[in-house]
Amino acid sequence: PRNLEDIQALPGVGPYTAGAVCSFAFDSKATIVDGNIIRVLARVFDFREPVDTTAGKKEIWSKAERLTSGDHPREYNSAIMELGQTVCSKGKPKCGVCPVSSWCALKDDPEAQNLPVKKRSVSITQKTEQVVLLLNGDRVLLSKEKGSRRTGLWRLPLLGNDSEDDFEMIGTISYAITRYQVEMRIFQLTPVKNPEKIAKKFDASWYDLYDTLPPVGAPYLRALEQFATKHTEE
Repeated sequence: PRNLEDIQALPGVGPYTAGAVCSFAFDSKATIVDGNIIRVLARVFDFREPVDTTAGKKEIWSKAERLTSGDHPREYNSAIMELGQTVCSKGKPKCGVCPVSSWCALKDDPEAQNLPVKKRSVSITQKTEQVVLLLNGDRVLLSKEKGSRRTGLWRLPLLGNDSEDDFEMIGTISYAITRYQVEMRIFQLTPVKNPEKIAKKFDASWYDLYDTLPPVGAPYLRALEQFATKHTEE
């Protein structure tokens, strides 16, 4: 297809690829935005918002669309990409030889090397979580989530670092949530001698594994599927 919308409708083809095919193959007016073009536009317009946010991407694409040539799109797109790669490059730009410096808001400005701005990456914190998967026949012990993060969900009860009971670790599951990478250590106690007492200890309730369970958080559901099935088979 030669039409921008038809090309973009192909599986796996996004705005950049569709624009590149239209402009380079057919010399049709189509906007493209890559890292080099983002850098040029951020400096020319002194755009200081993060370019990797939804609003930032939208604004950069809007500026690119307004500037894209209708008469010579193939030459224009090639030229602005080359400009970002060779002249308005990462670090200090070569403003003295830049063909568009007279229109640039940051010509010879030291601040230019700090653009484009990207949002701060969130540092990932490693965290350990200890839970107990307690089974009494075909029943599993679940406790209700506390706090606002998983309101309305249920989970495997938390196990403190110190416990008078002899719990055995049966496996681990890793999962990510917000800025945490969690290693969930799963413990088990067999046999469960006093179900009601242990339910009270963990402020939890017994549920039938083969009946309708309450909504269980994804990592705990994975633990149930992996380890409870193994237990019942044994």
